[in-house]
Amino acid sequence: MFAKLTNPGFVKDTRPLLAADEAAALTAEWVRNAFSDVFGRLIERLPGERWARTDEMAERFGLWEPCR
Repeated sequence: MFAKLTNPGFVKDTRPLLAADEAAALTAEWVRNAFSDVFGRLIERLPGERWARTDEMAERFGLWEPCR
């Protein structure tokens, strides 16, 4: 998932999936916040071992505080 944040095409590919007003409001900050929200509320709750570099990547991208 973290690779999506470094891929400029990800936002470009996402725009056509949104309503026009939402697509116009799509910024890098919005994407980062949405990513952080999904990762923190969903991915972090999945069972199993956590990826070893999660905290490192979260810090690199200025996302959430570590949950675990």
